[in-house]
Amino acid sequence: MAKERVCSRCSYRTSHHLTLCPVCDIPLEIHERTWHRVRRDPRVDLNPGVLGRMNYQHEVRAVNLSARGARLEHRQPLPPRGQCLISLPVGQQGAPLHLPARVVWSQVHHAEETAVVPGPLYHSGVEFQDLPVQDRWDLTVYLDRILGTPLDPIPAPA
Repeated sequence: MAKERVCSRCSYRTSHHLTLCPVCDIPLEIHERTWHRVRRDPRVDLNPGVLGRMNYQHEVRAVNLSARGARLEHRQPLPPRGQCLISLPVGQQGAPLHLPARVVWSQVHHAEETAVVPGPLYHSGVEFQDLPVQDRWDLTVYLDRILGTPLDPIPAPA
């Protein structure tokens, strides 16, 4: 069986002879092709999505969300490994949470001809970084409410 190399941090996969992850710059681990990645946290698809802001300036739409990150749809390009601040109205009573994040991947999608705003549409995966305890709590409560089942318990903030 062919072996592939996988990044333990971002799950980047390749069967080429790369030794470092091009996203995280850490050594790739060798895994058998039968190895399957297991998602660390449940991902919640948001339909039609949650509108928010990136860096307080640009509109984004969260397409899916987990306790560790999100998939965003947006009009401005985001550089891989770039840092950003995502504001989403998912806190208590719809208060915005300001979630520091790192861009893990980004790709361009062409907008439909019938789109209100013409031009390219981007999809990016972000990983939340150093969330304050209260924001992590509010995000978990929001995801619990959507899923209808509790996630791993996080102690209530003092």
